[in-house]
Amino acid sequence: MKIQFLYTLTLLLFSLGILQAQTLPGTHTIDNCTECLPPGWTGLYGTKKGHNVSNKFVYGKGIHPSANEWYYYNFIPQLPTSPSGHTNFMSIDNNTTNFSPATSKTMIKGLVSNHSYKIEYYISAAKVQYNFQYYGIGNYKMDLSWYVQSAKVEARPSDQPLAQTGSVFKNYYFGGGTNADEWIPDSLTFTANSDSASFTISGVGVTDSPGVVNLDVVGIEPVCSATKKQISLSTLAVEPCFGSTLDLTDIKYLNAIPQGTPKNPLPGFEVRIFDNPNHTGNQVKTVSKSGKYYYFFYDSVAGCYNTDNSTAGITVTFKPEQQVDITLSSIVNKCAGTTADLNTTHTSTYPVVWYKTPGHVGTQISNPESVGAGTYYAFFKDPDNGCFFTNNSTSKVVVNIPIQEQVALKGSTITKLCPTEKANLTGMIDGTIPAGTEVRWFTNKDHQGTSVTDPTAVGAGNYYPFLYDVVNQCYKTVQSGFTVSVGIVPEAQVQLNSVTINNECPSTAVDLTKSIASTVPADWKVVWYQNNAHSGAQVKNPAAVSTNGSYYPFFFNTNTSCFQTVTSTSKLDVQLSRCDIAPTQITLNAKVFLQGAMQADTMHNQLQTYFPDGTGLLPVSDPYDGSSTYDDIYNVQGVAGTVVDWVRVEIRNGLDPHFLLEAKNLLLKTNGKIVDMEGREPIFSFQSIPVRVVVKHRNHVPVMSNALNFTNKSVAYDFTTSLLQASNTGNDPAQMIQVNGVWCMWAGDVNDVLDMGIDATDYNTLFFSNTSAPFDVYIREDLNMDGGIDVTDLNILFFNNGISPYSTILNY
Repeated sequence: MKIQFLYTLTLLLFSLGILQAQTLPGTHTIDNCTECLPPGWTGLYGTKKGHNVSNKFVYGKGIHPSANEWYYYNFIPQLPTSPSGHTNFMSIDNNTTNFSPATSKTMIKGLVSNHSYKIEYYISAAKVQYNFQYYGIGNYKMDLSWYVQSAKVEARPSDQPLAQTGSVFKNYYFGGGTNADEWIPDSLTFTANSDSASFTISGVGVTDSPGVVNLDVVGIEPVCSATKKQISLSTLAVEPCFGSTLDLTDIKYLNAIPQGTPKNPLPGFEVRIFDNPNHTGNQVKTVSKSGKYYYFFYDSVAGCYNTDNSTAGITVTFKPEQQVDITLSSIVNKCAGTTADLNTTHTSTYPVVWYKTPGHVGTQISNPESVGAGTYYAFFKDPDNGCFFTNNSTSKVVVNIPIQEQVALKGSTITKLCPTEKANLTGMIDGTIPAGTEVRWFTNKDHQGTSVTDPTAVGAGNYYPFLYDVVNQCYKTVQSGFTVSVGIVPEAQVQLNSVTINNECPSTAVDLTKSIASTVPADWKVVWYQNNAHSGAQVKNPAAVSTNGSYYPFFFNTNTSCFQTVTSTSKLDVQLSRCDIAPTQITLNAKVFLQGAMQADTMHNQLQTYFPDGTGLLPVSDPYDGSSTYDDIYNVQGVAGTVVDWVRVEIRNGLDPHFLLEAKNLLLKTNGKIVDMEGREPIFSFQSIPVRVVVKHRNHVPVMSNALNFTNKSVAYDFTTSLLQASNTGNDPAQMIQVNGVWCMWAGDVNDVLDMGIDATDYNTLFFSNTSAPFDVYIREDLNMDGGIDVTDLNILFFNNGISPYSTILNY
């Protein structure tokens, strides 16, 4: 039995280190057979009928009518031997009567897209014997066929049944025996669009006769697809740095290539570079010497170049070694802690970089304008490709900077006892300061900002000394290595065992020292002030205080004369009882506000301190009947303190206010308190019946309290907290007006009769007075009590007159 084998025509190409192979099944790889196809071939319509493998003598395998006889369909005349040397070949019958014209197809594998291939083959047409008629051994008859009319050989880039773009074919005409009985050499060239393509042969026969066409495939080989185009370069010359290498394969040098793009060449193509225009010798990629280098486009499938004479050349000229011309080989600073500017040592306009080694090893100096002591080497550096003009710099600069000097200290801490006490930093310096220098102190270790103005008197904080060169005007160190920490002993408040203290009659004074709960340390004592900031006069005799008020204690150091706290939070209120009050007397703690004198939520005392010398317009004697006198009325530090004006307080029968029981002319303070000429709560007689308190003022509407008892030793009444604090029959206008959240007596009762109400008579009186606009005066028409009459007073009365308030006392 003969061994059948598949003969595969293979073209091996070595490109880019990858084995490339195209396979086209042959037509000669099996012995003669009938209704058969060589391995790798198929009938286009899924049948083997009309397909045979023949030799130059016999069409197909022949027939075997009996056990002892074979009969063959011979070619008449006999075909010549195929020039390929193959014994067998494929035959197809194109008889249009018995069956459809045969078409044979095979697939070509291992192709590369965009590459061209050439199929070489031989084709022939011949007459054959057919229509075998057997009559017995040695007795038979056969007819002779006509020649096939035509044949077609076609290559398609992909296996599609219909013609498509890229398909190539050839037609052959054999009618009447033209070109018959011989082998015609020919080829097809096509361009692949994938890794496979189809190759077919078909024919057109004649009616009632076989039409045989024969195909002998020689093989397939790639055709050079690199084209004849030259590569287009983006530049014709480059100048790399000295001692560097240049990668010629960098796509930045390519502008265009024949197939694909510089970044993405089509598969099976590559750019190759040589040092000659004829691509002889070895390829080059990275070069380190000057010369001209030529670019070629290489088809790695066909193993061919686009040209044998490249005009795409780049001239490479490596720059010569070049040193930086140093004009100053050394820099000597006079002060420690300073820096040097290396760029002052050369005049080059080309970029210069600096390293600490002559071979630019290590890190580049990031800030050459500010360097410390050391040796530095300069290099020219190409800003585009980052290469140096030398690998061994002789351009050297030596920077010398004096050694840094620190200020020696005796210690590192200063502790002070009082918040206001200052420390002397200069006393901490140990040793002698060198001539031409001075010590400057900063609150940071880098002498940033302004130095301490007076080092002999500083507060709490950290302080850093620096030695300053007065001659060269610079510091001897960049950063101070020493610190003086000035600490203050935490503030200490005097603790008290009570917040108020009262006298015990017959004593009219109190001992403040008995309220001290703290232990007083050695070298300290407790002193008292009437304010929480220990300003003004100290309380002379804390053991015998005879004036009401608030008193603040402070720890005071007897050695340093300083206070342990700046502000005292300890307060002792002195509340003295009147020891001179008879059993039939009471004290009245009354409070009232005047609308005209209001300033925020209290009253001003401009009439008391009107003139620049501290004197005022208030009369020494009251303006009601002159029965009361206060000689110290202009002194805000007097016993009465800050005085707004004189008021008249009346005690009336609580059941019938028409009856007046008692009256006194008193002083009104800015806080609304009514006091007598000793600055104390006024004394009134005990009353067994309910009473009402009436407060009158020279240009305000009087107010009357609700009924209250005068049976206790001390009676308090505050008109300012509510409108209901002023008595009203229920039918009268509001007895007070609210100003800044507090209730006040109405301003505006200015007519001569003081009729306890506000009407047009009052407005006319004020309007007439305003025409002369008097000032520096103490008169009723001055409603806002600032020492003069102007439109402000008119506005107050204009508003109040619209309401026309009057006192409910008029009902009695």
